Amino acid sequence: MEKRIFRFAFVAVLMALLSSCSSNYVDVIPRNAKAVVAFSPRQLGGDGELGMLGRLVGMEALDDCGINLKENIYLFVAPDGMFGLVAEVSSESNVDKFFSQLVEKHIATEFESYKGYDFSVVDKSFLVGKSSNALLVMGPSVAAEHLVLKRRMAKYLNAESSEGFSDSEMYARLSDIDAGVAVVAQLKVLPDNIAIPFSMTMPKEAPLEKCYVSAAVNKQGNVISIEGETFSFDGQVNDSIKAMKDKFKPISDTYLNTIPADRLMTLTCSMAGNDLLNMMRSNNEMRTLLFGVNTSIDIDKMVRSVDGQIVVGYDDNSKENNFSMLAEVANTDWLSDVGYWKRSSPQGTVIEEVGDRKFRIHSEAMDVYFGIDNSGKLIYITSDDDVADNCTIAAAKPLGNDIRSMAVGKKFAIVVNINSFVKVIGIKKGIGTLLSTLGGIDTIVVTEN
Repeated sequence: MEKRIFRFAFVAVLMALLSSCSSNYVDVIPRNAKAVVAFSPRQLGGDGELGMLGRLVGMEALDDCGINLKENIYLFVAPDGMFGLVAEVSSESNVDKFFSQLVEKHIATEFESYKGYDFSVVDKSFLVGKSSNALLVMGPSVAAEHLVLKRRMAKYLNAESSEGFSDSEMYARLSDIDAGVAVVAQLKVLPDNIAIPFSMTMPKEAPLEKCYVSAAVNKQGNVISIEGETFSFDGQVNDSIKAMKDKFKPISDTYLNTIPADRLMTLTCSMAGNDLLNMMRSNNEMRTLLFGVNTSIDIDKMVRSVDGQIVVGYDDNSKENNFSMLAEVANTDWLSDVGYWKRSSPQGTVIEEVGDRKFRIHSEAMDVYFGIDNSGKLIYITSDDDVADNCTIAAAKPLGNDIRSMAVGKKFAIVVNINSFVKVIGIKKGIGTLLSTLGGIDTIVVTEN
């Protein structure tokens, strides 16, 4: 899967170099697309970045490729899940010259006419369709499927404005986003690691096919900021999403300095315990993420005590997974139940006191510390005994002020350290090239408005 995505990304960059301007190229995008991403070359980079893109596809100069970097390039997910890319064409002759170079390098086949449009195959898997004003790339697909795909693409290339994407609600929403990369997508189309945080604001009864995320993606120094908002084009579903989001309180900067800059992932939000518990009950992934302990302790009662800021951290050092949660509490009533938890623990599971209102639960499957900090205002649950003793102390190297400011005031925020992420999954060629192209990105910040 990773190889296929990277190959498509390569072809997408290749095709993006051929973009130019016209009046209706946007209508080539299928009106019922599940996701659309708009790339704004004007906001993404200058001459240095463009030169790097040229070298990625084996070209030193882009001046003669029919390029117009004043208009957006669109990547979309078709109704059947296939990737597509749409760009503008202003000079067919320049496009033809460029493809002639690709043919010589055995990257592409020569253009052949079909239903009034020119088609080529790139990288043996991606079909390229060209009209006088639009370039459409779709794939991946095997050779046996190319004829059927050509028919679809010819229909897309022939779309009129009255039936095209430019007259859709999705395009209107996309056009309102001012960013280097703008995204409008069905929630269920997004990768799990992106979809899970946004699903926090989804009511349990909301149909996923009617739930969307719009997001502005920008590069700020060494940080990629993904500022998103969940919504629905269905009025009733949208009202239920708004009601769910109203249960979140704005994030404050009170405990953000406890987050180490090199931590793999951190999630932070603020809400009342009952609302948090209801959200967790309707979101199994969040329940697993927040509390990886079993029924030996009454997690529900502990969650109900929460009221305010919540900071959840996760690290993976290849030997063990380190998890921690810090949250403001309205009460500490659950402390009176710890004695019962000790007596009723399953065989092989031990709960012991390790300090004043500090406990450890351990077995062959887990080793977790939990308790109340010295102020009596915060609960912590962690797999790291150092965090248990210092849960409110500022990290030696905390998150930078720029990153913390992105989180303050939002419904929730997720911070991912790229360097730590790469260490966990292993450095791979595709990832290394991508990070190089992005210019040294070390952090991704995802927020919900």
